[in-house]
Amino acid sequence: MPNSDSRGGECHVATVSSPVEWDSNSLAIRKDMVILPPPYADMGSHRWTALYLVTPPLPAEIPAVRFDITSHDQGWCSDPQSGVWSWFEVSILRPITQDVNATRDHVPQITDLKSCPEDFTEVLQAQGLFFRTLPTNDEPGPGLHQVTQPLVRNRINRAWQSHTIIWRVGNLSEDGEGLLDLVQSGDRLAVWARAEVN
Repeated sequence: MPNSDSRGGECHVATVSSPVEWDSNSLAIRKDMVILPPPYADMGSHRWTALYLVTPPLPAEIPAVRFDITSHDQGWCSDPQSGVWSWFEVSILRPITQDVNATRDHVPQITDLKSCPEDFTEVLQAQGLFFRTLPTNDEPGPGLHQVTQPLVRNRINRAWQSHTIIWRVGNLSEDGEGLLDLVQSGDRLAVWARAEVN
């Protein structure tokens, strides 16, 4: 029987060109704890997604972005084939209009929980944003697209774990670093906290 304690505790996103500039270039910080699945949830098989953090509009030509995430998974599971798995993903959110006055600097915190990031489409559109479609490694086909890129997977551990991920422009790789090449001025990065219960 799994313990349902998957937590996201802190996320810090910043533009960086050197470690010295880290504190002065913070884009967004959130230190609230999110528990997925929520304590009131039916523990049947289900996916849970929370929009954990959205950056303000990004400047043009950022050389790198650093993600610092503190989180942990449930800490134990008697059956390794079942339990709670948790991870974080990133999306690029683009403004619906390029009108500077119509774009808000701050997106209100969205506390809804849904099954997947795509289920937040209407909520984001109400904020004047839409998902930037991202390239996929799968064979091209009709309707094949993705709106998120994996950022980090939690390992089963009761202790809080710190994860630092740095993405640089021009580094094309399977771990998402090439996403910065797709970012335009005014885009935002969204960090999703996700968990799956089987």
